[in-house]
Amino acid sequence: MPQRTNVWPRRSVDGGTGKQRELTRPNAIVRLAPTHKRSLMPWNPAQHSDDENTRWAWLRTAEWIWWPLFLSQPIVPVLLYFYQLPWVVGVVAAAALVWRILVVPSFVSPTISSIGLYFARLRFVTAPVMAFLLWRQDEPWIAASALLYPLVGTFVIQLPLALAYAPFALTARGQASQIGVVQKRLMAAICRTSETPL
Repeated sequence: MPQRTNVWPRRSVDGGTGKQRELTRPNAIVRLAPTHKRSLMPWNPAQHSDDENTRWAWLRTAEWIWWPLFLSQPIVPVLLYFYQLPWVVGVVAAAALVWRILVVPSFVSPTISSIGLYFARLRFVTAPVMAFLLWRQDEPWIAASALLYPLVGTFVIQLPLALAYAPFALTARGQASQIGVVQKRLMAAICRTSETPL
């Protein structure tokens, strides 16, 4: 039987030349091992460039600083079926403001932010279904609100929230919840720093 050589997924730096060479091991069946510890976070920074990691961190940070607004996209259409629009929007806005003031300056989680991304995709199911159910109850304006909330609702709520948040932004905790600062903390949390300016 011919001798079989399998290529390991790891690479080694050859001598002092800086060139990479493939490590081989004869007569072995090599299972591809993951390059990072298994976790709930689907993003692996070791598999991406610094630019891709910076972009990923910026997107997750933009979602994280107004996390309740981001997560409300699939939830609000369901709540509109049971509660009045002003109450739903008021509770979501209050939760977002409290989140930005109390949680964002002191806590960031790449795993939770990654999972939230997948949860927010439920908006493509809940918004049309709840809009249809509300329309069948002869409430066309509420149905339109449920359908359009994931597209424009969060932005409409964010405008008055920005005005309410403005005085707090001048404090030390307010500075700690700015998008660039939170992005750096998120990059540090995924154990990857970027040399590119934020």
